[in-house]
Amino acid sequence: EYKTGKLVLKKIPANSYTIGHNDDSDNQPRTVMTSGYWIGLFEVTKAQYAMVMGGTDTATTPKNSVSYKTIRGTGDPTIEPTADVSFDNFMKVLCTKCVDAAGVTIKGFDLPTEVQWEIAARADATTRYGTYLLNRHETVGTAENVADFAVTGTVAAVGTKCPNAWGLFDTAGNVAELCRDDYALAGDRTDVETPYSGTGISKVVRGGDYSYSAADVSVADRNTAMTSLGNARFGFRLVRTCP
Repeated sequence: EYKTGKLVLKKIPANSYTIGHNDDSDNQPRTVMTSGYWIGLFEVTKAQYAMVMGGTDTATTPKNSVSYKTIRGTGDPTIEPTADVSFDNFMKVLCTKCVDAAGVTIKGFDLPTEVQWEIAARADATTRYGTYLLNRHETVGTAENVADFAVTGTVAAVGTKCPNAWGLFDTAGNVAELCRDDYALAGDRTDVETPYSGTGISKVVRGGDYSYSAADVSVADRNTAMTSLGNARFGFRLVRTCP
């Protein structure tokens, strides 16, 4: 049910975190500060997407082949997604349908900024691949043990590999994940809550995808996606601002 009819979020506490890695010229190490937010344990699945937008898909594989525009609309990325009334994008509909256990409508959902995504994916690790829970023990991710925590070769159901040290699944591999930031070659952002605003033509995607070689799937990886085009290798994960 947590991959079909419910959303499970992890709270990322207010703190300073180190992101980036020395081996990545466009994503060098730096310290960032966040006021805290919530992020999904899983990539949004096809079943969850169908529940929000209508449909009968019950698959627990990530929702892919969907564009940033379809997910979030065409409005100014600095405003709340529900303010974009150009059409019924996923975020707009979600913020009218999602309710808590008491039946109260929950708003504030969005795509993560690139910095929010990396903080959560790293789980306080500074290594290229992050750290993961293998047999309940925290293990440093490497190119040699990447098969334990990253889906490669073909897309798979979410949550089939080991989670990272904070309990998030598929932060490396499976589908790469769309972020709110416009893409730029230098991924040196330090503002956690505000996405980079450029041309708007393309967006950042993070985490690598199933088509990558095992050695290339890492939490430091950056790629780009056209705003108006979907891609079978790209999906998304939700964040929510802390009340």
